[in-house]
Amino acid sequence: MEIELKYSIEDPADIDRLFSDPDVEKAKDENSVESVPMDAVYYDTSDYALTRQRIAFRVRREGERYIGTLKWDGERDHALYRRHEINLTISDPEQQVHPTIELFEQCDLGERLKELVAGQQLVPLVEMNFVRRKARLDTGKCIMEMSVDRGDINAGTQMTTILEAEFELLNGSEEEMQEFAEILADRYGMAPGEKSKFARGLELIGYRNEQ
Repeated sequence: MEIELKYSIEDPADIDRLFSDPDVEKAKDENSVESVPMDAVYYDTSDYALTRQRIAFRVRREGERYIGTLKWDGERDHALYRRHEINLTISDPEQQVHPTIELFEQCDLGERLKELVAGQQLVPLVEMNFVRRKARLDTGKCIMEMSVDRGDINAGTQMTTILEAEFELLNGSEEEMQEFAEILADRYGMAPGEKSKFARGLELIGYRNEQ
């Protein structure tokens, strides 16, 4: 289960302010601080077999690694997102650029994916290019990853920008993470993220779920 808070950032200068904030400095593991270039592509069938069932299928290059991800059954409460999630490293060069559902055939969702896709080819829907600046924070009651993504979402000829902060719970108290993140959000004028990156990309291509 992925549990994270998302906030939109208005002023890019707030990125440096956020990472040098006194509360962040107290909790930050200096060895965990890094900036990673990321390129993500979301895939589905041409008739949106996965998206219509609220399943996101993503391949993301993180530095030199390729990570395949499934997310499903998500829910949102203001800035808080909860989703089931599976991640795996992709070593096969063909699967890195032309992924298939066989990547996840061993997981609990494997059979359902086969039924939904029904032999169709997966095609790219939305692409994202951004740099993630991140650090691990330990407040004593919870461990979280704080990150800021800055870049673009591309869907066909449409494009929009990414500038958002995320706080993902790794261990410990969810309430503590929320309190910590909300203090920073108020301090730097960050608004709750109303939509995920993928949802924003789907809007760009004009997707509407009629179910």
